Amino acid sequence: MNTLRLLLVFVAARLLAHAAAPVVAADRSATISLAAPHAAKVLILADFVADRAGVPMQRGENGTWIFQTGPLETGLYFYRFNVDGLIAADPANPLRRRGTVSSILEIRGAAPLPEDVDERVAHGVVHIETIPSSALRQGVKCYVYTPPGYADSDRKYPVLYLLHGGSGDPSNWTMSGAADVMADNFIGQGRMKEMIIVMPHAEFPRAQPYTEEARKQWLDTFEHHLLQEVMPRMERTYRITGRPEERWLAGLSNGGSQTLHVGFRHPELFSVLAPFSTRLRDGFAADYPLLRDGAKFNAGMRLFYFACGELDHNWEGFKSSHEGLQQLGIRHEWIASKGAHNWHNWRRYLADLLPRL
Repeated sequence: MNTLRLLLVFVAARLLAHAAAPVVAADRSATISLAAPHAAKVLILADFVADRAGVPMQRGENGTWIFQTGPLETGLYFYRFNVDGLIAADPANPLRRRGTVSSILEIRGAAPLPEDVDERVAHGVVHIETIPSSALRQGVKCYVYTPPGYADSDRKYPVLYLLHGGSGDPSNWTMSGAADVMADNFIGQGRMKEMIIVMPHAEFPRAQPYTEEARKQWLDTFEHHLLQEVMPRMERTYRITGRPEERWLAGLSNGGSQTLHVGFRHPELFSVLAPFSTRLRDGFAADYPLLRDGAKFNAGMRLFYFACGELDHNWEGFKSSHEGLQQLGIRHEWIASKGAHNWHNWRRYLADLLPRL
C-alpha cells in the first residue's frame, strides 16, 4: 500500500469517526457538518453555492466544520468537500452522485421529484454507441435513450439531441441529469411525447490562446461532428422520423453555446432550440446572418427556450443576449431562474422543457 493510499485511508477513518449526516430544517435550510479536527481549511463545493471554487466552512467545537445554507428550493443538490486540498464526499451521507466524488442533499416537499425513479411506469433503455470522430481521429461515445416499447414497435419517433457541458461526456445527462428517468416518468404519466434522446460527445479541443478564431473553429468542429457524423448515423440506426418539426436541439453551458451556433446556422434542421446557462457574444448578429430575417426564423422555430440562473457566471451575458435577440425580433422564451451554474438548475430546465416538445 503506497503512502498516498495510506493517507487517504487515515483521513477517511478520521472523518467517519465523528461524521454527522446533513440536517434539513422545516424551512428547507440545511446544516452540513464534517469532522476534520486536524484540517487547517475546509471548503464546500456545492450546487447551492454560486462560487464554483467553493466557500469556506466554519470550524466549530471538537474540530467539526459546519456550513449552513439558506432556505432551498426542492430538489437534489450535489456537494463535496475540499479538505486541505483533498476532495472528498460526505462520509456520513450514503447518497452519492453516480461516478463522482460527490454526495447528494435531498430537499423534499410533498410531491415526488421529476428525477425520482417511479417503478409504476415502464422504463426505456439507454444504449451506448461508438461514433467515429474525424476531428479526434478516434471513436467517441454517444448515449441514446429509446422510450418504453421501442423494441416492440415499428413506428418512427421524434428526436431530441441533448448536449453536455464543457469537460463533460455523454454520460452526464443520465448519470447527473436523470434525463432517462424523467423521460420514463413523464411518458408514463402522459406528460410528454414518446421520443428518442441522443446524447452525443460534445467535448472537442480548443486551440490556445483562445482567440476569436479558435472559438469559431471549436464551434465549427462540433457542428461537423453533429451534422455529418452523429445525425446521419442516428437516423440510420434508430427509427427517427428525420423531419425538422420532430427534431430538437438542447444543451447546457458549452453545449448551450453549441446549440445556439448550430441552430442559428441551420434553423431549417430544427424546430426547437433550448440552450441552458450560456450566452451569446457581443455582436453575435454578425456571426449569424440568417437571424437578420427574424420573421423567417420565427416561422420555422416552434420553441426557442433560453434559460439561465441569476447567480450563474453567464447571467449578465444572458441578459444582454436577451436584449440582442429582442432587437432582432427573434421570438424566444426567456427563462430567468434562481440558482447558479449547476445540475440542480439543468435538471429543472429539462423537466420544464420535455413536456413542451
